[in-house]
Amino acid sequence: MAPAEPLDGLSGARLLFVSGKGGVGKTAVASALAARAAASGRRVLLVSTDGRGDAAALYGRADRGYAEAELAPRLRTVTAEFEALLADFVRTIAPVGFVASRILASPTFRYFTRATPGLPDLLLLGKLRDLLAAKKRRFDLVVVDAPATGHALSLLSMPRTVLRVVPAGPIHRIAADLDALFADERSAALVVVAEPAELAAREAEELVEGARARAGLRAGLLVVNRVGRSGRAGTLPRGELPTIRVPELDVPRGAAESPFALDEAFFGAFRRAFDGSPPPRRRGPAPPPPGPGDLDLDDALRDEPLVVLAGPGGVGKTTLAAAVGIASARSGQRTLVLTVDPARRLAQALGLEGRLDRPVRVDLPGAAAFSVLQIDPRATFDRLLARVAPPATLARIRSNRLYDGLVDALPGVVEYMGVEALAEHAGDPGIDRIVLDTAPAARGVDFLKSPERMVELLEHDALRWFLRSDSLLSKALSGASRGAAVVLHLADRHLGFSFLADLADFFRAFDGLYDGFRERSVRIRALLDEARYLVVSSADRSALRTAAELAEMLPAGPGKAGLLLNRVSPRFGLPPLPPALRTLPRRNFVEDAGAAETLPFRLADQLVSAEVASPS
Repeated sequence: MAPAEPLDGLSGARLLFVSGKGGVGKTAVASALAARAAASGRRVLLVSTDGRGDAAALYGRADRGYAEAELAPRLRTVTAEFEALLADFVRTIAPVGFVASRILASPTFRYFTRATPGLPDLLLLGKLRDLLAAKKRRFDLVVVDAPATGHALSLLSMPRTVLRVVPAGPIHRIAADLDALFADERSAALVVVAEPAELAAREAEELVEGARARAGLRAGLLVVNRVGRSGRAGTLPRGELPTIRVPELDVPRGAAESPFALDEAFFGAFRRAFDGSPPPRRRGPAPPPPGPGDLDLDDALRDEPLVVLAGPGGVGKTTLAAAVGIASARSGQRTLVLTVDPARRLAQALGLEGRLDRPVRVDLPGAAAFSVLQIDPRATFDRLLARVAPPATLARIRSNRLYDGLVDALPGVVEYMGVEALAEHAGDPGIDRIVLDTAPAARGVDFLKSPERMVELLEHDALRWFLRSDSLLSKALSGASRGAAVVLHLADRHLGFSFLADLADFFRAFDGLYDGFRERSVRIRALLDEARYLVVSSADRSALRTAAELAEMLPAGPGKAGLLLNRVSPRFGLPPLPPALRTLPRRNFVEDAGAAETLPFRLADQLVSAEVASPS
């Protein structure tokens, strides 16, 4: 068994959140902690929050979504899904069954609950509160496979945010209970997962500090995963947390007997390493180092005004976007690298300080102009409004108390701000090429689909009904009508959302501006359809699975996509690729443990300096 000391501080916990930089292996860590607790006799629920339920595959099972499933004796799992969480909440809070049924049967209610700032996070936390507060408690421990750092901090800070803005009611009570639970160091803790790499280590430190400052939640354990991956010493997070180190693992990579056989083999090895056993030794000769691959970047990007990088989180996508931009500028193309990922990774990758919500010039001796821009949804939205809205309308929108949250939470708006920024710069005569770094997988797909989704949003029956000055809602807000608006009134009164009047005013302020939004969305859709796409993945199984799913959804036509396979282990070689990735021309990048601030420049050198060979 593993040394007991690092885990001693978690022994009495009832709630554990596991988070870290995307792609560092937090799902494996959460699953190992849950399995260890179940083996000790505790009843454990493992909650997946990313909507994918990857933990089930580690136990050789398909994910069943919001339906609880047994993974092992005393260990069950569930995947958080917004619609199911919303239904749970309404049925729990509404005073009688017919009220809950009437609220849930309303398409308008479901449409507008998705525009309520932070509601998905709050519903998830409310579910956790209910699981732990039940008189006949079914679980001794709930382990939450939380989102990556940025979203995790938003999730954890939600109770205190609600307490500041909601004075009373069911939601206020839920937030108060959660705030007290987070502050109880015996009952709740954060488990931080990192890798021995500079960006992951710094992000782990930010997570520890942010969770304590913004949520009152202590960090109880640090897990440093994939130690020795690069073959050189790495950077570890600073601090005094109890620490478990898990080495990079070499697991079988042959033909799988079942869809989850390789996942099970990996997790078996990971659990043994997590518990302190030495990793298995490779039998036979070490694999040869991977060649560069067969993707000729110069040829692939020739005459391409827009290059889009897409992939799962934690695979180095933003760093590679910067590298592609550097290589493009060095080839004589005036280049802008634009990222719609809300994390500040682009600035970190290039060693820049402050926010990059306007193009920032990066000096590249002997190269064409090279600039970078990190989307700030608020700043982009403000510029858009200043351009299209009359002063009175602009003042009305900005004075709405929901404005701050809705810019970040309204379906499609965060992604649409990326589309708006792309539209701002796509016609700039001073730019030859835009390299677009999308958000991690699911949010990245949301961005690519956001032009048509914005059109659908603006044409949705609920929104059109909502915007009419003589609508039922307008009358209901003055107490003069029934119907669908009464359903929303029921939701406000019984659920304590208290957002309808402000939401109505927010939407009505945009009356007359929607045609311009629709026109720009159609134009950008055409630009994205003609773009060159580069799918980015690491050599990890879960990343490859996500990248393959993403490759099948991209709008790229034949010959318009390629694969950048990053962080390939120099010790264990190339992994087997899913079919959707095997057919793509590929460029391989070996794990690099050098300084983070010069990594984009080293990768840019690799993009153009290595000979292109047959796939290796």
